[in-house]
Amino acid sequence: MSLTPDEVFAEIRQIRAAQDEVDPGSAAYTRLERRRLELKGMARDAIDQARNRTALEQELEHLETRLSRLEDDRIEVPTWQKTMRRYTINDPGASARRINDELDRNTEDDRAAIEARIVRLRRVLAE
Repeated sequence: MSLTPDEVFAEIRQIRAAQDEVDPGSAAYTRLERRRLELKGMARDAIDQARNRTALEQELEHLETRLSRLEDDRIEVPTWQKTMRRYTINDPGASARRINDELDRNTEDDRAAIEARIVRLRRVLAE
C-alpha cells in the first residue's frame, strides 16, 4: 500500500500522540516506534526520489569524501617503526593504536550515519 506524503506525516503524528499515552517499556510502545521508524524511512525515500539526480550525486560524492577524511585522520605507523618492533621492548605503534581507537569511538555514530546515507543514496540513484 502506497501512502501519500501527507498520509505518512499524519500517521507519524498519530503515532507520537499514541506513544505519549503508552508506557515506554511496553510492547505496544515498541510496536509503535517500529512503525514510526518505518514511516520515516518511507518519507526519506520519497523525498530522495523527488530530488534532482545531480543533487543526489553531489551529496553522495560529499559523503564519500567525508568518510574518506575520517579514514585519513587515522595515524599510520611508518614501516620503519614497524620493523623496529623486533629490536625494542616497546611497541612503536602503541600510541598510534590508542589514538586510532579513540578516533573510532568518537566518530562511530557519524561513520554509521554517513554509511547508511550512502547506501540509501546509492539505492535511489540505482532506480
